[in-house]
Amino acid sequence: MIGKIKVIATITPDLTLGENVQYELVNFNEFIDWALSQTEVQVDIETDVTERWNDKTLISIQFGSCRFGAERVQWFFQWSALTDDQKAFISWVLETPRILKLAHNAKFEYIVLRFYGIIVNNIYDTMLAEKVLRGGLENAEYALADISWKYLRIIMNKEEQSNFGDNIITPKKIKYGITDVAYLDVIKRLQYQEAQEKELLNVLGLEMAALPAFSDITYEGMRLDCDKWRDNIRLAEPVVAEALTKVNKWLEIEPFKSYALKNGHLSNEDRCVINYNSHPQKNELLQLLFPDIIGGTKVIVQSYIRDNAMQMPINRLMILEAYLRKDYVPLQQALLTEHRDYLITHDYLIPAGEPTLNWNSQPQVLPLAQLVEPKLKDLSEESINKTIHPMLRDREKYIDALKLISTYGEEFIRKHVNSDGKVRTNFNQVVSTGRVSTSNPNMQNIVVTEQVGTRYRNAFVCDPDYVFVDSDYTGQELGIIAYVSKDPVWLDAIINGFDLHSICAELVFGDKWKKAADSDCKYYKMEVGPDGKMRKAKQKCKCHKHSILRYQVKSINFGLAYGMSEFKLAGELQITIPEARTLIATYFTVFPKIKDTLEFMGDFGIQNGYIMTLAPFHRKRYFPYWYENKMYVEPHRLGIRFNPTLGEIERASKNMPIQGAGADMMKTAMVLIRNYIYEHDLQDLIKIVAQVHDQLTTICHKDHAEWWKDRMDELMREAARLIIPTGILKADTNITPCWTK
Repeated sequence: MIGKIKVIATITPDLTLGENVQYELVNFNEFIDWALSQTEVQVDIETDVTERWNDKTLISIQFGSCRFGAERVQWFFQWSALTDDQKAFISWVLETPRILKLAHNAKFEYIVLRFYGIIVNNIYDTMLAEKVLRGGLENAEYALADISWKYLRIIMNKEEQSNFGDNIITPKKIKYGITDVAYLDVIKRLQYQEAQEKELLNVLGLEMAALPAFSDITYEGMRLDCDKWRDNIRLAEPVVAEALTKVNKWLEIEPFKSYALKNGHLSNEDRCVINYNSHPQKNELLQLLFPDIIGGTKVIVQSYIRDNAMQMPINRLMILEAYLRKDYVPLQQALLTEHRDYLITHDYLIPAGEPTLNWNSQPQVLPLAQLVEPKLKDLSEESINKTIHPMLRDREKYIDALKLISTYGEEFIRKHVNSDGKVRTNFNQVVSTGRVSTSNPNMQNIVVTEQVGTRYRNAFVCDPDYVFVDSDYTGQELGIIAYVSKDPVWLDAIINGFDLHSICAELVFGDKWKKAADSDCKYYKMEVGPDGKMRKAKQKCKCHKHSILRYQVKSINFGLAYGMSEFKLAGELQITIPEARTLIATYFTVFPKIKDTLEFMGDFGIQNGYIMTLAPFHRKRYFPYWYENKMYVEPHRLGIRFNPTLGEIERASKNMPIQGAGADMMKTAMVLIRNYIYEHDLQDLIKIVAQVHDQLTTICHKDHAEWWKDRMDELMREAARLIIPTGILKADTNITPCWTK
């Protein structure tokens, strides 16, 4: 067993490890002396290969020096061979904030080491830095091998990566391990220079500070009440059935009906789908007619006939004799006559007129959709957003409903609930919009719909004596738009706590809005304002006609943050494209400052090939295909010739500054809140457990919940003021027994 290895490696002029790498067993005191003299070290760990964070076994830990010169020192430690005192010193090195730790994909090291009682502090992650520099570009390569080649032209061999699980250390494994802590400092130096040139140092600092907070969320996980979750599955079944019924009704009308009949997705006659080559099916169906038969093989059926022929009705005897000749028609006819409901319930019989189209299958649905949307190339969200036919909207609603029992069914428990009863998500901390994404599972997509409310979220619960304290920014994206555009109506509504969507609807629809008011309309109710004068309450009302008009304008208000097109709006409101175009034009006539702001951002993106968020961070998103279309910028801007790529850049440029600024704000809040928890030694009382867009969720001991609610609210507002100094954006902070919206 190899415990402590010191590696002295000569770095060649091209920054590769030389041939004269020396390995030697060392006294641990030598490592102590070395570590105490460092202000910056490279760090990497190796584990066994397992999917679940709480099951990973730490095999080795490697350190590397960060001093420029000919000689590099790396240290390789087999974790299981270390004494408790040696592990304690390594823990100190990782935890002390006075030593900067360089790692690649540092969340991996951070989360695994947390399960070993170590909280890594002061981190620089070369992978995260690369994502910042590339603007979160989805198709870029961020692995260590990729950026080592990019910056240093070094080819890294990763063959040994999955071989550490046996905890047997070999020279090959040592060389693999120390290679991962040989070049990070050089890469960091080059990344830092690029970040300085691109004015991204503030973003870089924010992401490094936020990394421990995101990693803490993964480490803590969220406890799932599996019984509650299963109750949701049962409650969702009628929701799915209703959505399926609605979308299937389209096959009752033309041109869909003829297509479905022609392609076998619909029939005017009953269709039996019994598989007579399946022994289990034959046994099951035989026993419907002959309850005491023990099987369907030839020998068993012949024996059954011999024992029962004398007392068996002749029609039953004829069924069995035909069965032995593999003539299943009499059996099927008897089943249809006597057990029709059973056959339908157990999917052996499809009644006449019942569709069999798989609405989740693109090959089956796309040709159907092209009957009414001939230009449709696929069923992606981007393509569907350019269509208006309500059939496609109903299909989307069915697909969403189906997830309630597929994505969020029993399979969710099997795949994602860890041995300790918790669900742990994986964060991609930098994506092109500036936001984060989550996977395995995607906790940001835990379903919250009108049909099921927050029941799926409510299945996530606290440990005994703890409660959830969560906070979200009220109308975050709307507040950012108001602040950037300086639109007086929006600012006045947000400052005074009015219902912005209703105010916008009143201005867009004018007399139509006024005439739609019921006698008890809450919007027109009079109240005393802060100045002591009477004013309209301007709150969301329950007037039926108002709700329709408000929804139309609300779709535009929120669509602004996502670059909504007239096609998307037409599809969402189920109106024609000319009607959607008119509605948008009217809207921007009423709110010219918002129009000017969005057009400025879109124009900036197509002229410069990138867009950025607000001060102080100025996070950038780059558009890699801009250079190939640069010569078309002016014709596109002047409306002479529309360029699809520039059109997409324009849409994204209207979207990213808003969403990205919101993400910068949330990450700042996470840093402030985590720092507060650790600086005040509250780790046992308060834990950050979830982050979804504009909402941050903690769990807190119930005895401290009211105090923490007020403090968390203050910290959220402090983060918001960094982006929006006017303080118009507020936080809504609540205490709940389970996770909610």
